[in-house]
Amino acid sequence: MPQQDSNTWAAIITAYAQNGRLDQAHEIFQTLALQDRQEQGQEPQEHRNLAAWNAIIAAHAQFGNGADAVALLHAMLLEGSSSPSDGSFLGALNGCAHAGLVEESRSIFQAMASDYSIAPRLEHYCCVMEALGRVGQLDRAEELMAAMPYLPDEVAWVGFVGIFQIHGQVTRAAAAAQQFVDANPASATAQVLRSVVLRWAASGAQNREI
Repeated sequence: MPQQDSNTWAAIITAYAQNGRLDQAHEIFQTLALQDRQEQGQEPQEHRNLAAWNAIIAAHAQFGNGADAVALLHAMLLEGSSSPSDGSFLGALNGCAHAGLVEESRSIFQAMASDYSIAPRLEHYCCVMEALGRVGQLDRAEELMAAMPYLPDEVAWVGFVGIFQIHGQVTRAAAAAQQFVDANPASATAQVLRSVVLRWAASGAQNREI
């Protein structure tokens, strides 16, 4: 493998993943690990640095491989060569959100502050909310949305409405969409989303049992 700056390899891993080539992204990451082992005893070169770890964690999350994203985060923490960043945890939490890994998301979220003194950002809260919503724990997702110490942005609101939509909760989706509009009256996104939900409700859609 030709010599490259470790951040360059992280960018290459991300590029492969974004183009649907997770296999190639993972192969590069594994080659960096092999290169690290071969260079032990020589002049240190941190090929598999934080950027590379974050890139491969995010790549697996992007493909919906939540369990793999979580396993990679744990592997990075166990190896100890790189201290995690909020991006490390965000990547794993994104994987949890896609896969509905509620307990894993709660454990990771709690470890951020208690073990690594990293304050969760809005995006971290939203990942836990979406993990709860994906498995139908809508009351808990709603409680988290109300309790988080941040004002939701448009991404958070769209995700919040979406958790009710995917479970066929017409009434709650409409109420959430209206909350979005009330909180952001000038937002075109809020107005469009409310219109979509209201058309869905007007089409005769019924609330499904969860």
